[in-house]
Amino acid sequence: MGDEGGRTLVRGRNAKRRGAILRAGFDRSMRATLLAMHGQQDEGGGKQFAVATTLVAGPPGSGKTTYVRDRAEYGDVIIDVDALYVALSGQPRYKKPTALLPFVLEARDAVEERLLARSDARQAWIIKGAPKREQRDHYANRGATVVVLAVPAEECLRRIADDPEREESEESWSPLVHQWWDDYEPDESEDKQ
Repeated sequence: MGDEGGRTLVRGRNAKRRGAILRAGFDRSMRATLLAMHGQQDEGGGKQFAVATTLVAGPPGSGKTTYVRDRAEYGDVIIDVDALYVALSGQPRYKKPTALLPFVLEARDAVEERLLARSDARQAWIIKGAPKREQRDHYANRGATVVVLAVPAEECLRRIADDPEREESEESWSPLVHQWWDDYEPDESEDKQ
């Protein structure tokens, strides 16, 4: 999977070839479902997602929400801190009252925890910055497919400037985008496409 203006990196267990990525994600999701049905854990001792789960990571403006919107189907679970802020505050997408952060994070964590139990949901999508390898590994170790949208900072800032929902100036987003890139730890097992 390529991404205009940057790289899309996909990592899945045993995904050595481009053609194996989706199969590996499916196999891992199926394995996670079977383990969860029997109340078992993976070899690392952590519980596996019972729902096929994809973590979509990347800097602000990389297209994480668009990536998920283009792929999600009716009934999929989408965990997005920006959307949770809208739901809990009634404010526009990028107006985030800091007093609500604990509520937003607890709601996100509760839904992520619920993904460990059997469900009729077809797919779960987790939208998160996750620049650190350890953050992405947390989800991969639970059976999630990891997609990193490694869009260059300049392209992210251009997209942000063109986004009518983001009332803040590019200057307020620039430190966040550059911080993501400063913190980014690539993983050699992620497939570069």
